[in-house]
Amino acid sequence: MQTVRQRRSQVKPSIQSSGKSNGIRRCCFALCICSFILLLFLAGKLTLLHLRQMIGVGEVKLSTLSETSRGVKLFDGHDNFLCTIHADRDRQPVALSKVSINMRNAILAAEDRNFYRHSGLDLTGIARALWRNYAAGHIVEGGSTITQQLVRSLYLDKTDQSFKRKLKEAFLAWDIDHSYSKEKILETYLNEVYFGSGAYGVDRAAQRYFSKHADSLTISESAFLAGLIKSPSVLGTPANRKAALVRQRLVIGKMADFGFIARDLSQKAQSSTLVFKSNWQTVPYPYYIRYAMQVLQRSLGNDLWTHDWRIYTHLDVQTQQIAESTLNKGIESAPRGIDQGALVTMSVRDGAVLAMVGGVGPYDNSPWNRALFPHTAGSSFKPFVYLAGLIDGVIQPDTLIYDAPLVDKSGDAQKYDPRNFDGRFLGWITARSALAWSRNVCSVRVAQEATIDRVIEVAHLAGIKAQLNPNPSLALGSCAVSPLDMTTAYATLARGGVYLEPQLLRRIECEDDSAKRTFQATPDTRLPNEAVAQLVDVMQDVVRCGTGTEARLLAHSVAGKTGTADNGKDLWFVGFTPDTVTAVWGGNDRNRSVRGIRVTGGAVMARIWHDYMTSFYSIRKVPVRLAFASPIRKLVTTVPQSSDARLLAGTIANADPNAKITDAQLNGANLREECNMFSSTPAEDFNNLQMLIARGIARASDLQRGQAKQRWQEQLLTQSQETMKNEDQKSTTESSTSVDPDYNSYETSKAAAE
Repeated sequence: MQTVRQRRSQVKPSIQSSGKSNGIRRCCFALCICSFILLLFLAGKLTLLHLRQMIGVGEVKLSTLSETSRGVKLFDGHDNFLCTIHADRDRQPVALSKVSINMRNAILAAEDRNFYRHSGLDLTGIARALWRNYAAGHIVEGGSTITQQLVRSLYLDKTDQSFKRKLKEAFLAWDIDHSYSKEKILETYLNEVYFGSGAYGVDRAAQRYFSKHADSLTISESAFLAGLIKSPSVLGTPANRKAALVRQRLVIGKMADFGFIARDLSQKAQSSTLVFKSNWQTVPYPYYIRYAMQVLQRSLGNDLWTHDWRIYTHLDVQTQQIAESTLNKGIESAPRGIDQGALVTMSVRDGAVLAMVGGVGPYDNSPWNRALFPHTAGSSFKPFVYLAGLIDGVIQPDTLIYDAPLVDKSGDAQKYDPRNFDGRFLGWITARSALAWSRNVCSVRVAQEATIDRVIEVAHLAGIKAQLNPNPSLALGSCAVSPLDMTTAYATLARGGVYLEPQLLRRIECEDDSAKRTFQATPDTRLPNEAVAQLVDVMQDVVRCGTGTEARLLAHSVAGKTGTADNGKDLWFVGFTPDTVTAVWGGNDRNRSVRGIRVTGGAVMARIWHDYMTSFYSIRKVPVRLAFASPIRKLVTTVPQSSDARLLAGTIANADPNAKITDAQLNGANLREECNMFSSTPAEDFNNLQMLIARGIARASDLQRGQAKQRWQEQLLTQSQETMKNEDQKSTTESSTSVDPDYNSYETSKAAAE
């Protein structure tokens, strides 16, 4: 019999052979599995690549801080840096090291607690969000990571909720996470995210809500800002501050729950009171800066955002600050109903706009620039009416205007019967007084003589660009003009008729010196110097003794004009010294009437102008006392009175040889020299005084001569009537003492017949 050992020895070779075969099979199987997995991986990768191509997933690139900071750098009139304006939004990028650890922790607790553990997509977070939203029956938690939010902000349309967009978001988030460090991703996110109220980026948000920078944010402040990200346009408004604070406490709780802060710090932060600062602006002096950017956009076009431009403006920061402060204070104390204002200051020398204020109150509450918007001009438009009259000879230095009821029936429009502000009429007054006292009827009479079309032409030559409708009420300023246009036009008057385009920019340079440009207005003499000088001389009376006495400055010559639109809707004072022009407007955005005795441009806006210009000259050194150029022939304040004999000597003596004029009268002052002392050409002798009265505007010499002749004719008529009366009386007396021969013949014949 075979022993057990012998039998085992016989079986062993077959077992060994079988084991080798099994090993080979296992290796082959493993190799097949690996090959299959590899094929699946390759197929999956190819499928993903094909899918990426199908949905259009591009390359990702996060900008550097220098690239993000690129924008237009603006400087003031003294080359001091003002701010940087970016193409898409206002922001101030900062390095992650410049963001407090409190802010970083608050963002992670509120938006992505697993940020440092996932690869751009947090599958655990997505599952958790889905479950909680399902349990609550509505969305209570989001599953997107900070990386996904950054992708949406930089590359995708946030309004697109399609599956394709979400798939693209996942691919891009994965790419960013594998291309950049977590610190770079978090830094970019903090500089891009929107915190409401116009604040993009954490540093701007810190300034916007707490007037500090991001590196000094506390736990409670950081939690507040982080809580805004969920719904910045809602929670960032003061009206929803209570809801934002509820969200803040929730974020503080999460910071403790997730281990970002200790419990005792959480409790302390929960009980702390936030102090909000509301005086922050997205850019300094926004009305000026934003209009300067509009001018720049027109100049550079598409090149504006392709270079690192350095823009040098004419802005005078001290002047701008005084303008904002004075206008806000003046409107605050103005009569009820006047709650907005605008101010523009321009240099006479070069047309440089030194200051521009487009509204009162916080800019964010009222970003509409009223300095660029047209308002009803009222009487501030009248200087251009009188200038048209002076240029065309309608107004001579001794011209008188008839301030009396007037009805204009010209054209197809309804009759127009202007009234003066005080409801009174003053009769014949000098043209100088008519403008100084802002008499409405007189302005209409001048416009009638010069023609409305001529007035429009002169106003446009001066610099008013607004459309002016040719109707009779234009003489009283029924047109709408912006404060900037009014400042420009008055500056033309201050220069003696020379127009300069308003200048906000001095020069622009590219930081790499590849491009430069200088801005300088070209002088354009548009209006005759003598007529403008005569007008400016009269406009000084507006301030000395007319409707604008509140604007007087003790140490400076001032010319200007008040303006009050119907029912006080728009109030103006536009005034200028020999070196500076300033227009001040006040009213309201609702175009509502403002009632009251003192609701006039002379009472309200002239006072604001005075206060502003007083402060303006306190910081501005004027080397010598400047004065306006004096005209060759000034408009008279009072008209010399002459006796009727002297007025009549040169006209009636030759016309009526029977006129009894003494040698002494004939040898008196020469009539033509007396009556034409203000003109090199003889005045026309109007024989019909009624024609002068109907016209309502006349040379003083013509009017006086006509009145003298009327009195002389009335005197002759009276004398003639007296002579006839005396002759009649004499005839009656003689008839009572003598017999008419014919009568006697008649009586004799009668007796014979009987």
